[in-house]
Amino acid sequence: STHEQTDCEFAAAGTTITFAGYRAVYVAADDDGDGTKEALLPPVAQGDVVPVESLTPSGHTTVPPARYTEASLVKRLEELEIGRPSTWASIIQTIQDRGYVWKKGQALVPTWTAFAVVGLLEQHFDDLVDYELTARIEDDLDEIAAGQQQKSDWLQRFYFGNGDDDLPGLKRLVEENLDQIDAAAINTFPLGVDPDGNEIVVKPGKYGPYVKRGEDTASVPEDLPPDELDVAKALELLAMPKSDEPIGELD
Repeated sequence: STHEQTDCEFAAAGTTITFAGYRAVYVAADDDGDGTKEALLPPVAQGDVVPVESLTPSGHTTVPPARYTEASLVKRLEELEIGRPSTWASIIQTIQDRGYVWKKGQALVPTWTAFAVVGLLEQHFDDLVDYELTARIEDDLDEIAAGQQQKSDWLQRFYFGNGDDDLPGLKRLVEENLDQIDAAAINTFPLGVDPDGNEIVVKPGKYGPYVKRGEDTASVPEDLPPDELDVAKALELLAMPKSDEPIGELD
């Protein structure tokens, strides 16, 4: 049989002794009894040929990070100092009610609408979705609740700003960014191209997400996570039969 020749790169970690020093009278070994020894490597120079006594290939696979669950999302919110114990449940309920996530078992799966909203906020209102700003606002709200700040004064600053660029205010931010927002671009996510070079995109729509290739479209199943929608899956959806025939009649 023939074997394809492949260049491989090997690495070894350890110590090379250039001056014996104390090792002339003392050799570091398994001092603490945990079964480990310091690896000693022979001195080598660039270009040297290192003989290989044996070689055992072993595969290595990585596991993607786990999706957020309600519990792990609350933990992350707590780490970022966003929200309070009394608001965490309502935060999670809100992102579900607005169609930003759906539950697959215990996992919270983001929707294409969520990607569009996050993209819009990060591109045009990045200061407002900064984690540190959100945490500072939480502190301000705590001070308002404790009577250390006046609610009307805080809202005035937040909405109208303080007249300086360091705090432009929500009203000015919206007015200055509104004309720059390209709704079609915000709601379009390229997936790749088909074998003929035609671009395939996915878009959130009024009746759910759909894939689009030219004028050809196909709905994306509601229970299909975004990370499972690739070109192959999009082509499969686009190839499914479409019919305008009614499936029934109303009395």
